[in-house]
Amino acid sequence: MLRALTSYYLYRENTENQTLTIKMTSGAIGVSFGVSSSWRLILFNYSITDRNECAIDNGGCQDQCYNTIGSYYCKCQSGQTLEEDGKGCEDVDECAVVNGGCQQRCINTLGTFHCECDTGYRLHADERTCIKMDPCTGGNGCAHICQSENGVARCACHPGHQLSENKKSCEDVNECVEGLAHCGHRCVNSLGSFTCACHPGFELGADGRQCYRIELEIVDSCEKNNGGCSHHCEHAIGGPRCSCNHGHQLDEDEKTCIDLDECQNGEACCAQFCVNYLGGYECSCQEGFRITSDGCGCEGKFLRSN
Repeated sequence: MLRALTSYYLYRENTENQTLTIKMTSGAIGVSFGVSSSWRLILFNYSITDRNECAIDNGGCQDQCYNTIGSYYCKCQSGQTLEEDGKGCEDVDECAVVNGGCQQRCINTLGTFHCECDTGYRLHADERTCIKMDPCTGGNGCAHICQSENGVARCACHPGHQLSENKKSCEDVNECVEGLAHCGHRCVNSLGSFTCACHPGFELGADGRQCYRIELEIVDSCEKNNGGCSHHCEHAIGGPRCSCNHGHQLDEDEKTCIDLDECQNGEACCAQFCVNYLGGYECSCQEGFRITSDGCGCEGKFLRSN
């Protein structure tokens, strides 16, 4: 860089002592001077070239170098400061002063820093303040219930269930197998619960666990309308039990009696012919034969008389 300068030299020559006195001033062109007759004015114009120290090895600066007229200076990026030599840069620990403005934890890094929050808190939009958060927001993957304990999410299950190995899903507890039901007679497990049941002739008590014998008034189920039976009626615990006379069988309703065709079902003992009738059957023989005394077989062959 060139800088134009103008200097004015006033001198007076002493001829007696052979000496020269020079008086110099500098300023911009156009400045008026009052000069006596014993002084002479000489005007000199000269130029000075500035050296850019930053052009060589960045002026020795670790980061930024700024040139000035006749000098230069170093500068560091934000978050760093100049070392004592005026050239090197060292990190500024922002956390050292009022914890960097962080409410909880301040983490210093090269050239900067950031705030962090403890477990159970989240960083506010100002990146300084910490806000207590609900760890169960969104359910935290719990199958049934999410509970916050000191800022930590814990999964729990509904009654009749227990946490599985992954600590999130819930599985059924078989109270009957685990011996938790305490049923008087029988235990029937169900998803998330159980029920007690009693043996025949007993009923479940108000506590839902103990069984008590049922005291029944004995009523003859065959007393009215023969229990609905066509032929015979027998009283039983489950109700009337019907049966039929010989040569009959119960119909599909297990009450009505219908004829049993012995000739057709093979129960007849007839050797030759079988004649079925309501409630029974009768055997007969071909011409020339006669029925035997048991009423089943046929014997002899008789010739016709003339």
